Amino acid sequence: MAQVKGLTLGQLGEFGLIQRVARIFGRPSRPGLVQGIGDDAAVVKIGHNKALVYTTDMLIEDVHFSLKYEGFLDVGWKALAVNISDIASMGATPTWGVISVGVPVGIPVDNVDNLAQGVASLARKYQIGIIGGDTVKSPDRLVVNIALLGEAPANDLLFRHGASPGDALFVTNCVGEAAAGLEILRRQTADGRRQNNDKHLIHRYLRPEPRVKESVLIVKYKLASSMIDISDGLHISVSLLCQQSKVGAIIYLDKIPLNNQLSTINYQHALQLALSGGEDYELLFTVPQRKIKKALALFPHGWIGVITKDKAVKLLNPAGREVIIKKTGYEHFK
Repeated sequence: MAQVKGLTLGQLGEFGLIQRVARIFGRPSRPGLVQGIGDDAAVVKIGHNKALVYTTDMLIEDVHFSLKYEGFLDVGWKALAVNISDIASMGATPTWGVISVGVPVGIPVDNVDNLAQGVASLARKYQIGIIGGDTVKSPDRLVVNIALLGEAPANDLLFRHGASPGDALFVTNCVGEAAAGLEILRRQTADGRRQNNDKHLIHRYLRPEPRVKESVLIVKYKLASSMIDISDGLHISVSLLCQQSKVGAIIYLDKIPLNNQLSTINYQHALQLALSGGEDYELLFTVPQRKIKKALALFPHGWIGVITKDKAVKLLNPAGREVIIKKTGYEHFK
């Protein structure tokens, strides 16, 4: 492939960079690879019907979090939660993790203790063993990276590919809440006021709950043909799933589940947060026609659209008219 001289990361974007690096690495020659670069996690098969699932995520101060309105406990919790969500999106169970941190010398040791406690509290909840890692000096900001291992029967795994035209598009819960919580925290930090009725939305941002139980149900009843976590935003996640499955989708805007507190204040802004806000760690999955009834029984507000043949992602309003909204969501470097 011809190289473009002078191309910057800002022009290429995160997903373009991933594709570029994937070409450099190529497909490993070692046996056992099921899924490499290009999904929420990598998968290697071991034994007859057992697979190991690998993921890693890095959080950097003032990029992924701000200590102006997030505590060290919150940062530790979220650092593990984002990885658990990736494992859950593959239909796997998280098992073992390692943590690496870059810490400025001036940070009080108590804060580092709180960071570790945040990780440990969520690890205990999901019976994850934290078994090692690395510590280094960072020049000016906190950096936290966790690598997490999961496991699953190979036949139960779910991927971004696998969706077919006619499949229903489902999401596990309300979207846009975490993004709203972040907006509230920023506003409250600026004006110094806190309101009790904002607690739920703030909590959804500070302490996201990965959808492990929901993943277990989806796998148990074999509901899904494909699945992805929507931490980067609903709209962009639907697009990524469609790209991998070589299909398109219709999203019915009035079907997107929204928190009442958001939609009754400003519906249009709530819809924008739901489509592009990110940070929700919900699961987006596609359901074959024969499984839709069961999916609706388990996720009664989850149906938001349908998979199509034309490889475009369209947003339709209640009148059935297409709404043109620029595909947004979080993408590094852009």
